[in-house]
Amino acid sequence: RLRPGPPPLVTSLAAQLEAFSSVVRGRPDPGVLATAADGHATMLAVDAARASAAAGGRPTTPTEPMETPTC
Repeated sequence: RLRPGPPPLVTSLAAQLEAFSSVVRGRPDPGVLATAADGHATMLAVDAARASAAAGGRPTTPTEPMETPTC
């Protein structure tokens, strides 16, 4: 079931643009966005889930991001 209102991606992008415009205009950072550390922790968890799936569902520990294939 879909939630009412704008899609989450639209809400996230709007918050990012609002925070960016505030800082560009010299206003204090509203601090409502995730930090780089938050993003890194999320990517470690995603990589651990991928590694677990590749290992047949065996539990894994997030350590370092898996290598990304180069094109």
